[in-house]
Amino acid sequence: MIVVTGTIEFAEQDAEAAIPLILEAVRLTNEEEGCLFYRFYQDLETRGLFRFYEEWTTMDALSAHAKSAHMAAFQKSRGELTVLARAGKIMEAQHLRDL
Repeated sequence: MIVVTGTIEFAEQDAEAAIPLILEAVRLTNEEEGCLFYRFYQDLETRGLFRFYEEWTTMDALSAHAKSAHMAAFQKSRGELTVLARAGKIMEAQHLRDL
């Protein structure tokens, strides 16, 4: 399993405008083949800061996601907003077990 996690921070004045863009990306991404889980969470202490968490079956599925039409549309729409920072990590989970 591939896990992707990170943050994207929009300028405070763009925080509300980012929400419908994010929700549409989440909806469409969760329909993709190979997507196990894809969510964004708004930070309660920092307006405009969103945390994302994704689970994918393979790197190929994640790569296809990055090239999808809806992600291109998200990137274009996101470009109209002020992004202050963006960071993320990709992890390959080799051994999984329940807690």
